Amino acid sequence: MKLEEQWCMMTFDPEIFFNVLLPPIIFHAGYSLKKRHFFQNLGSILTYAFLGTAISCIVIGLIMYGFVKAMIHAGQLKNGDFHFTDCLFFGSLMSATDPVTVLAIFHELHVDPDLYTLLFGESVLNDAVAIVLTYSISIYSPKENPNAFDAAAFFQSVGNFLGIFAGSFAMGSAYAIITALLTKFTKLCEFPMLETGLFFLLSWSAFLSAEAAGLTGIVAVLFCGVTQAHYTYNNLSSDSKIRTKQLFEFMNFLAENVIFCYMGLALFTFQNHIFNALFILGAFLAIFVARAHTELKNLLFFLASFLCYFSHRSKGLPMAGCALP
Repeated sequence: MKLEEQWCMMTFDPEIFFNVLLPPIIFHAGYSLKKRHFFQNLGSILTYAFLGTAISCIVIGLIMYGFVKAMIHAGQLKNGDFHFTDCLFFGSLMSATDPVTVLAIFHELHVDPDLYTLLFGESVLNDAVAIVLTYSISIYSPKENPNAFDAAAFFQSVGNFLGIFAGSFAMGSAYAIITALLTKFTKLCEFPMLETGLFFLLSWSAFLSAEAAGLTGIVAVLFCGVTQAHYTYNNLSSDSKIRTKQLFEFMNFLAENVIFCYMGLALFTFQNHIFNALFILGAFLAIFVARAHTELKNLLFFLASFLCYFSHRSKGLPMAGCALP
C-alpha cells in the first residue's frame, strides 16, 4: 500500500463520524435525560437551543465577515475567497457547544435538577439545531448572484430548516412510538434478548430512515431517544431496562473516545492545513463576543424567571409559566 493511501485512511472521514460515531452519542443523550425535569422546562430549553444558537451564529458570522473584509484590505486574502454565507457557515459550526466540564461539576455538586436539565437539554438540542442550521446555510443559493442577499432564497432556507427539523422530529418520534406499542401489546418481555435487540434496531432505523428521506438523522435519533425514554422504557422487562441502559452508555463511552483519538490523529494526517494568525484571532474574538452575548441573554432570562417565580409565589398562582419550579 502506498504512503498516500495510508495517510488517506488515517485522515478524518465525515461519513464515518456522522453515520457511525455520532448517532450513539446523540441517542444516549436523549435516552438518559431526566424526563420530568426536561418536559417541565421544555419551553426554556427550546428557547435557549433555537434562539441562542441562531443569535450566536449571526454574531460570529457578522464579526468574521468584518475580519475577512479587513484581511482583504490588508492583502491577507483575495477578494472572493470568503463570502458572508461562508462566515455564517463558520458561525453555525462554532455555535454547537458541549459543556462537558460544567455538567461534570454540576453532577458532583448535586446542583438543582432543573438547572442541570436546562444546561444539559440545551446542549443536546443545540448540537441538533446547529447541524440543521449548517445544512440550511449550505443550500442557500440565490438565482442571480450566489453571494448576494435574496429574500426568496433566505425564506426558502428558513423553510427548509423548519421542515427538516419537524420532519426529523416526527420520524424519530414515530419509530419510538412503534417500539412502545410493540413492547406494550406483545409478549416481548418474555424474551429480554429479543426485546433489547428490537429496541436497538428500531432506534437505529430512525436514523437510517431520516437520512434516506433527506432529513437529518441526528435530530431523528435524538427525539427517538427522548421518546423511547418517556414511553418505551416503562414497557421493557427489568432485564431489558438494565441492558439498554448499559448498552447505550457503553456505546456512548466508546464512540466519544474513538472520536477524540480519531480527530487528534486527523490533525497530523490532514494535508491541506492553512494557518492564518489574523483569521484565528478574529475567530477567537467572534466566539468570545457571541458567547458573552448569549450568556448575557441567559442571565436576563434567569432574572426574569426568578421575578416570575417570586411574583407567582406571593400571589399564590401556579408556577407553570416560569422556568423555575
